[in-house]
Amino acid sequence: MLRGMGTGWEVPARVVNAFLNGPGFYLGRLVPIPIPDTLNRNLSYDADRLPGIAVFWFLIGLSIDRRKDKRALDRQHPIGAGVLFTFAMLTSGFFGFGLGFAKFFDLTFWKVIAEYPLRSSDSMALELVLWLLVFFVYFAKRAFVAARRSPISDT
Repeated sequence: MLRGMGTGWEVPARVVNAFLNGPGFYLGRLVPIPIPDTLNRNLSYDADRLPGIAVFWFLIGLSIDRRKDKRALDRQHPIGAGVLFTFAMLTSGFFGFGLGFAKFFDLTFWKVIAEYPLRSSDSMALELVLWLLVFFVYFAKRAFVAARRSPISDT
């Protein structure tokens, strides 16, 4: 297998990693932290994705802790949170539905996934669309909760 040469085939462990770590796996390369070459080589040249994965799970844990302590963002700053959550909802919906429509209507996409599950880049595209649609629903719910709590809706 030609690693990193754009062949469209992936190792099942990498596909599962992309599914479990969601957007952190894809956005990890945007966090500019230098990674030693030996570590990068030992992790199949995916070590630069680790900072994004760490930030992704940190934000999930922070959200859970703040909600448990009744310090959620939509409780402290409902208008700002509503704007932020609405923007996140629209962004994830745009990319989730856009990529979904582009990929899901292609019959070859489904044939590759059915014949080679967890071994193709199409499996990773399906996982990304699922994550984006889950975020769309999550941020839509949070935006409606923030709108209900805003002082503007009390008048």
